[in-house]
This record gives sequence, C-alpha cells and structure tokens, in this order.
Amino acid sequence: MRHPVIGTGELTPVGSAEGSKDIRKAISHAIPRGIIVDYIFDGLGAPGITPMPDVCFCFDNTLKPYAYDLDLARGYVRDGGFECYCIPYTETAGISTLIMISFLSLIFIALMTKKIKQRTE
Repeated sequence: MRHPVIGTGELTPVGSAEGSKDIRKAISHAIPRGIIVDYIFDGLGAPGITPMPDVCFCFDNTLKPYAYDLDLARGYVRDGGFECYCIPYTETAGISTLIMISFLSLIFIALMTKKIKQRTE
C-alpha cells in the first residue's frame, strides 16, 4: 500500500488516501469478471472475490464480487481527481479486443508509474 497513486494516494489530484481508495474501487468495478469467466475460462469458474478460492475453509461467503459497471468506475475515478476516458466492452468487439485494451491499459499504467518515479527522484 505504498504506491503513490493506488496506495497512499499522495500523487492523486486529491492527494489523500481517500483518493487512492476511490481509484481502487474504480479498478474493481472496471474488471469484467463475468465476461472473463464466460469467455476465457469457458464458464468453468466463478468471478473472483479474493485470491482465495471459495472451496477453502476460511473463505468469507458474505463477500460479493463488485459489479461490472463502467459508469460507476468513471465516477470513482473522477472522485479520485482524474478525468476518465473508458472504452466500453461490447459483444461485437469480442474478447480479443477486451484483452488488447487491457494490455494497452497496463502499458499506460507502467509509463505513468515510470513518469511518477522520475518526478520523485
């Protein structure tokens, strides 16, 4: 939790831990868990809630997965102080497009992390 954006929140425009909490919520709502289970795992699974599978004896059954809701995710990103430009998933785009967008997002995050690290040095 020491990351300056999703941990401490010191490099979010809000500049607080509350900003990082909003960004983490946005990430949770932007992950299409049901689509991933249906298309990548061919329905053989369930949307993940924690890193622990639901068959473990200490799994918390009261936890529910975050709903895939890009509008809600955009709201949390704005609450964290950022502008949000999201590309919605559609059935016609296919799972390959979703995967490609995910990789592009990871590249963007890596570049931003490198830029933030250079600023702090």
